[in-house]
Amino acid sequence: MIVLYLMAHTVAAVTTTMLCWSWIGKVKRWTRGSLALLVLGWLFTSAYSVVKFVALTAHWLGRHWDGLSTSVAPLVAVGSCLASAGYILPLVGPRIDSAVTFVRLRPLFRLLAGPTGRRRCVTELSWRTIGDVELRLTTRETAIRDGLKRLAGQLDDQVWQTAYRDA
Repeated sequence: MIVLYLMAHTVAAVTTTMLCWSWIGKVKRWTRGSLALLVLGWLFTSAYSVVKFVALTAHWLGRHWDGLSTSVAPLVAVGSCLASAGYILPLVGPRIDSAVTFVRLRPLFRLLAGPTGRRRCVTELSWRTIGDVELRLTTRETAIRDGLKRLAGQLDDQVWQTAYRDA
């Protein structure tokens, strides 16, 4: 049973590593980083399987290398942490981007959508949406666009087009 388990684990680890490696060049940003972490994690896990095979074979040959399989156990911990981060990164990465954009848009938001003696033109969000970065970013971007729309009569289209093209 141990041999079957190790064989299945090794085949799964090698297959996953090869598939992730083949996709690294075809994707961008957070997915690429995720696949790189998965490749590293599965490589560590594959190395652990190889060490387990060596210890098991040595045991069958009358040698007692059981310490080898237990001393290399940290490889599994490192591999598991890297693989877990690889699975989580595509979920967390875009939210990090949204949070950075949200923070970077604050000065423009305050300038265009802040109190101008009139009522603020921003929809108040519920306290339940405090963790929803994408919704807060959408609200901030909408307020900025509304502020630009209010100022449209005072803006020069030629300057705006030049700035937009340069950006």
